[in-house]
Amino acid sequence: MSRSGKLTAAEAKLKKEDYHRKRRDKLKNSPKNLEKLREKERLKYLKKKEKGQVKSVSAMNSREKKQKRKQWRLNSSKYRERNPNVRNNLARLMNETPPASPVSLVESGSRVNAVKNDTAALRRRQQLRNRRAILYRRIAKLEQKLKEESKKSEKYRKKYTRLNDKIKFSSPEKKVKTLIKNTKLPDPIKKKLIFSEIITKQLAQSYAKLKTQKDKQAYYKISI
Repeated sequence: MSRSGKLTAAEAKLKKEDYHRKRRDKLKNSPKNLEKLREKERLKYLKKKEKGQVKSVSAMNSREKKQKRKQWRLNSSKYRERNPNVRNNLARLMNETPPASPVSLVESGSRVNAVKNDTAALRRRQQLRNRRAILYRRIAKLEQKLKEESKKSEKYRKKYTRLNDKIKFSSPEKKVKTLIKNTKLPDPIKKKLIFSEIITKQLAQSYAKLKTQKDKQAYYKISI
């Protein structure tokens, strides 16, 4: 009986892993693409860590650390199984390499120093990118907080303007009632406040009708 063309879950998983492995191997041949891949994976890891999906070793308990070490050993074992010729090729290369002359030793030392310098530079760039990503997240949070505070400020400003307009254009009785809200005062004092508001409103209306600055100054002196 012929086999169906549909893959099982295990086969689909293996096919997906093989695809990603070949893709990574292809990217590793280009330093530029490799750098982009590492940056993408690093950002993905930081997002997971920020959401709490990934724990740092310092945040793990003893049991979690033990499981993590076991997983590391397993991954290392799988890597060695997938690359059985790495150690043999290195040993054969060491055996076939002739004794180094003083000149070659100097050249080797220069290459080693160059590699160390490149590694240190790469490490500094990675640290800089990490700090930049942290700063970007902090800036985004501060901008969001500023936006929320601005909305609150605008809300209270409009509320104050409406209340102020309501008091400004209300009758003297309503204005006095609003001003002394939750305050008990004798009726004679309330009447005096209302009378004062009436006089103040009339003076303001009369002053607003004056046209020239000279008339306004003269009116101000009389009012005082």
